[in-house]
Amino acid sequence: MTRPIETLVIHPGALGDVLQAVPALSALERGGHRLTFAGQPRLGELLQGMGLVLAATSFDAFGLEALFTEAPLPERLTTRLGRFARVVSWFGARAPGYAERLRAQVPEALVAPPVPDDDSPLTVWEHLLDTLAPWSIERPEVLRPLPVPERWRIAARTAALPRP
Repeated sequence: MTRPIETLVIHPGALGDVLQAVPALSALERGGHRLTFAGQPRLGELLQGMGLVLAATSFDAFGLEALFTEAPLPERLTTRLGRFARVVSWFGARAPGYAERLRAQVPEALVAPPVPDDDSPLTVWEHLLDTLAPWSIERPEVLRPLPVPERWRIAARTAALPRP
């Protein structure tokens, strides 16, 4: 059995933006990646609860701002990044130096914008999947519905019941 590839996914976008990444996250997981999500905490909790990522961490607390400077990186950030074999960052693609500094820590880092160029025919979710092509991650033939845990379904039904 092949060991899972520890992969950090950086996406600080809002709910709609992150939901567009679900097909890419699912494809990564099927491709043997064990995912940690760095983004908005509530969205990380949602992705983790749906089983799309193993772990989640706050984008703001991760310390990525150090990648935008020329100062030596804090040990805390190098240690955190050192846990990952790969990183996909749908953030910072147009910032000078960010991608190079990230790749200096994790050589197998993909850095791409979170949306396609204005003239692209791709939807956002197709674009995000296409950014994973260097890792031979392919588009699924069929998109699966979001996996909603049964306990969430029960809680929703219970919350919707009229109160006596």
